[in-house]
Amino acid sequence: MYRSTRLFIVGLAGVAGLWGALQSLSPSGAVALGIVTAFTAACLMLAMTREDGQPTWGQAARTGLRWGAGVVASVGLISLLELAGLVVVLALVLTSPKVVTATRRRFGLRAVHDDAPSPTTVASLNSLTWLERPLSSMDDPTLCRAWRMSYVALQKPLALPTQVRIVERRRQFLDELERRDPRGFSAWLAAGPRAAGDPGRYIGHV
Repeated sequence: MYRSTRLFIVGLAGVAGLWGALQSLSPSGAVALGIVTAFTAACLMLAMTREDGQPTWGQAARTGLRWGAGVVASVGLISLLELAGLVVVLALVLTSPKVVTATRRRFGLRAVHDDAPSPTTVASLNSLTWLERPLSSMDDPTLCRAWRMSYVALQKPLALPTQVRIVERRRQFLDELERRDPRGFSAWLAAGPRAAGDPGRYIGHV
């Protein structure tokens, strides 16, 4: 319900903002602002290295389009509604899923990940078999689930040695996944996976 409602409000504000931008900036000005913003956002994304690989060109293009349209719509909305438009833009930014997730992490609240398993308590980390279990004893589904569980564990307030231990374990998981199925592993990376994503959709199926 939250996502549907927010999507409707964002769409409504976006249409109003784009119309306002055409009035205040002129069509050519709005297009120029959108292109410059989109190009800058796409370049910045391609320059950022993520844990699970470089962003793809498709991801960069989609990010650029979102930023380009968002900035043009924001400028138009502020021009159209002035202070009220600024309030609407700030409200939409502060209630975005990424900002909400970052706020939850900052204050130690439980973050929800669409495709990640339920988080575990810090006290039980040492009892998790994926930390010590030999990789050769894990079948593909178990290995993929261990990869996802390790991401969830890293979202906890852990001591630095424990974080390093888990990060090293995740590196081992990646090496093992690539060793078992190089083609599936490459296809997974090419799809632009998230750190909590499930490689099981590609490993052993490509």
